Amino acid sequence: KYLKDSDTVLDFGCATGTATNEIAKQVTKVVGIDISSKMIDMAKDKANELNITNVDYKQATIFDNTLETESFDAVLAYNILHFFTDTEPVLQHISGLLKPNGTIIITTACLKKRSLRNVLQRLFLSPLMWSGVIPYMKYFSLSEFQNILNKDFQIIAQENISHNYFFVVKKKQTE
Repeated sequence: KYLKDSDTVLDFGCATGTATNEIAKQVTKVVGIDISSKMIDMAKDKANELNITNVDYKQATIFDNTLETESFDAVLAYNILHFFTDTEPVLQHISGLLKPNGTIIITTACLKKRSLRNVLQRLFLSPLMWSGVIPYMKYFSLSEFQNILNKDFQIIAQENISHNYFFVVKKKQTE
């Protein structure tokens, strides 16, 4: 719905490539990046098994200098932004990777909401983060996350899907 068949897409934090390989069926090219070499190896294996040839997987961070400025029509950021202590520089960098009028499709759990489920989840996850068992996770409220997005992007669509928020945002045009 938000991607065109002519698009070049970056999947930021692609993990094992499940979403990346599905998106590859709909667009011209996908670049999948992840910091884990094991995840990238699994993603490459899946793409080979499915005979998907328009995906380039690489072990990299979003700040990798091999990712060219204004080279992507869209960036997928599925459940990745909450792993950064400071999300704004990450989003600003993504903005630089997007072509004019580019799109970011984001899913994130805004766990700061005061539901019983989220409170219990935070109580369970916090000790695991402190002990290093799982990586750091930033807790956003919905309004905090919207404010961060609105600095460099225009929110086109927003939905709450099974305790996760889904956002489609467009890069703001510079004057």
